[in-house]
Amino acid sequence: MNPDRRYRIIEETMIENKHITVGSNSYKLTIIKRREVYTAYLSDLNSQFSTRRIFNKSELRPSVLEGWIEESDHMNNPETRFFESLKQWDGVVR
Repeated sequence: MNPDRRYRIIEETMIENKHITVGSNSYKLTIIKRREVYTAYLSDLNSQFSTRRIFNKSELRPSVLEGWIEESDHMNNPETRFFESLKQWDGVVR
């Protein structure tokens, strides 16, 4: 067996730059498969916000993907991120 071929990771783009709208925010979604793992990339078209999540084969279902997109949209709002972090804060100032 060719040694270069043994370590080559085969990558397949499942979805590329799919336009997604959540409320007033527009995103592009790309999903890449590497072996049995899927990496989803979500980028806001109007800002620098981007995030990614790794799904195993059994996790990747429409409901799980939609939930992740909605959660990401929620975290795209700086005000929401700030207040979510305050909810988790223990109140101690160092």
